[in-house]
Amino acid sequence: MTVNIDENGEAEDTSTFEYTSPEAVDAEGDNISIEILGISAMPPVSVKKGKDTFTLKVNRGLMTSDFAGDHTITVVLGDDVARDSS
Repeated sequence: MTVNIDENGEAEDTSTFEYTSPEAVDAEGDNISIEILGISAMPPVSVKKGKDTFTLKVNRGLMTSDFAGDHTITVVLGDDVARDSS
């Protein structure tokens, strides 16, 4: 996603970007954990986690030149069962 900032340091597009993940499914039926990394320093970004999905929202209207650059958001999926690796 790209946010264009005007000469006043404000976003040109003030709409909200929203992404809802597909449902995560564990083949063994174990509970799934979802962890989102990289958004704590970005107030315009919020995440709502469901049982097996998440929704990421970016309020473009709150983006300013302070957020210029590339930002990585990482999604970590896991389950509640440790596997024997032998």
